[in-house]
This record gives sequence, C-alpha cells and structure tokens, in this order.
Amino acid sequence: MYWLFWLFCYKIILENKFLEGVKHMEITEVKVTKVQRENSKTRGYASVVIDGCFRVNDIKILSGDNGLFIGMPSKKRGDINRDIAHPLNQETRDKFVKAILEEYEKTE
Repeated sequence: MYWLFWLFCYKIILENKFLEGVKHMEITEVKVTKVQRENSKTRGYASVVIDGCFRVNDIKILSGDNGLFIGMPSKKRGDINRDIAHPLNQETRDKFVKAILEEYEKTE
C-alpha cells in the first residue's frame, strides 16, 4: 500500500503541484560599500534585503582571476571558515551575484 502513496507523491512532484502558491524569493534592496586595500582581493561589502523583511550583511565582493565574485558572510570556527548564511541553490546564488554586482557597478 505504501507504493501507492509514493507513486502519488512522485506524480505531484512531476507535475510541480508542490510549487503552486509558493512565492519565490525576491531581493528588494541592495547596498554596496566599495573598499580599497593594498594587496587585498576584497573590493567591497554588500548588504541584501530579501522580500523586504530579512537582511544579510557582510557579503564580500572579491576580485578573482575570472572577474568579480561574492563571498557569503562567514565565521571562523577552529581552522575552518563556515558560512553563516548562504543560498541553497544555484538559481538563488545567481540572483545574489547579479543584484550585488549590478549595484557595485553603479556605486562610486
């Protein structure tokens, strides 16, 4: 009988019915502060507001071999840096990168 339940769940997932009525995350505000430090890859810091009700601070804007990228806020625990907050999928990460780097280009 359990197979019937799992078949039903699988059918719902395939039809994307589980996403009906779910609001997708929107970035509603981005603030960027540029920094200039000698011998540093850090180019600035960003603060992002999600859905007008949740703020993520201390997102680093870094310079790498392939251009600018972002580093999510992290805390050192022992010898390892661990993210405090981070996107759970590539679509959300891409939204963060796009919004932050667009604001970075506008900021003087």
